[in-house]
Amino acid sequence: MSLIQHTKPALIFIVTGAMLMLFVARMIGHTDIIMPTFGALMTGGWLIQDNLWHYHRFNLFLSMALAACIGLSLAILSQQIGEWFSYIGILIGFQMVAAILVIGRTQIYPCFGAFSLPLIFQTTSWWYPVSVATLAGFMLLVQWCLEKSGIRRPLDEGEFPNLPEHRKDRMQFYLRVSTGLIPILVIIPVMQHLGDINVHLLLQAPLFVTYTTFCNEHSTFIRFPKQTWAQLVMASAIGMAFCWLSSYFAAFLSDIVATPICVGCSVALTLFLAGRIFVKRFPPAISMAITPFLATSLMTSVVQVVLFPLFIAVAAAYCIFMAWVFRRHPKYENMDLHYL
Repeated sequence: MSLIQHTKPALIFIVTGAMLMLFVARMIGHTDIIMPTFGALMTGGWLIQDNLWHYHRFNLFLSMALAACIGLSLAILSQQIGEWFSYIGILIGFQMVAAILVIGRTQIYPCFGAFSLPLIFQTTSWWYPVSVATLAGFMLLVQWCLEKSGIRRPLDEGEFPNLPEHRKDRMQFYLRVSTGLIPILVIIPVMQHLGDINVHLLLQAPLFVTYTTFCNEHSTFIRFPKQTWAQLVMASAIGMAFCWLSSYFAAFLSDIVATPICVGCSVALTLFLAGRIFVKRFPPAISMAITPFLATSLMTSVVQVVLFPLFIAVAAAYCIFMAWVFRRHPKYENMDLHYL
């Protein structure tokens, strides 16, 4: 089977999966189950033939579920203590998720998106971790079906060597990585307090996945920083446009029908343009095409809707730049991280 024959069915499954997620969310009236990170999971698990995150199936399912529970617990704690704690919670959750990846000897970076979403949107419903576990299981089931049908190569399951010195090095690695988030986590609440525009939009789950991906010098995406940035900005603009259109289509169709159709168009157009324009599709960009359908809850004016792609452009540039600074740090260069 040719590459195109492999790709087309996977693309159809990705679009259908995104539409199904939005349809169920609108039908039962729970936006908590909308998980943009699912876009990256579908793209990395169904479309990309390699084992992108060095995982085996049960490890991915368990890691995603635990990351969602960590994010939800910190979001509940944030509501009790105060909104300011959500920024500290991101740093705490980052290390807790890192511990899951270290113990599991894997690098499932979408876990960072799964934990951060409840803190960003102040989600406190247990529907969220249940939906994350369900979507992860659904992704793995479809992946298995694609393998059995010959559309996708069998997953080359694996994990890092279980060496104590590696665990210590990897925890130190993630601890240093998290320091790159501190400046933006300090600036955002200050700007939020001083201004009228909701700069909280600078924090989006796909950007945490982007940051950790670019901190890994063995990631192939670090060779295309400009293209990756452009994909994220393009996806946010496409997602915002179709999210805006869905409100108009809802006047003719019910919201249960209009929103899934628009998110399907958003994901399909992003996948098509990313495949045509760029060297490699960046999975978190597909997540970014879904994000506006959830992020509109943070937008209180038309200005913020228009500025959303600009916010993503600034935040994505920050993440990619800080990751570059991190990779060039002498302490990082001296660490033996080949197993990453």
